[in-house]
Amino acid sequence: MSLYDSPLDLENRRRIYQLIEKFPGIHFRELNRKLNISMGSFEYHLNVLEHSDLIYPKKEGGFTRYFIKGKLGEEEKELASLLRNDKLRKMLLTLILNPGISHKTLSQKLGWAKSTTSFYLKKLYNKNIIEERAHSEDKPDGFTSKSHMGLYVNKPDRIIHLVVVYKTGFFDELSNRILDLVEVL
Repeated sequence: MSLYDSPLDLENRRRIYQLIEKFPGIHFRELNRKLNISMGSFEYHLNVLEHSDLIYPKKEGGFTRYFIKGKLGEEEKELASLLRNDKLRKMLLTLILNPGISHKTLSQKLGWAKSTTSFYLKKLYNKNIIEERAHSEDKPDGFTSKSHMGLYVNKPDRIIHLVVVYKTGFFDELSNRILDLVEVL
């Protein structure tokens, strides 16, 4: 029998677990920076948590992101990973707050070059998080104006749910705006 009955009996492991729980989708380096544990010790405790089936690593691009095992479904893990990126989070929340917005207006609201906006939009399109569809507005005289293409988030309620549940993990001005909107509803 070991000195410790549970992998979470050690303080460093418990701290790693708690941070992953608080910041789902946190990547390896960010997790290490927040904990200020030596790299060798950090990797050891991370491996123990992984082999104990308490955490789940997800490799994506050049990052390994971590999640609490069994806490989030695959779709939520994907969204949480996207929300960890400041630019993608700002874009998604802006799109939720402005359904049907045009690419040009989105670039203006975010203060980004059109090429930067296009780069991040492409990531969201490829993951089927957003779509572009016809949008028309009603005129005051009762007639419908000419339709134009607008950007929409698929399943915005899932993103809002993650932002509300993990608000400290995604904390920024736009997150607060969406939280205010949810409270009004």
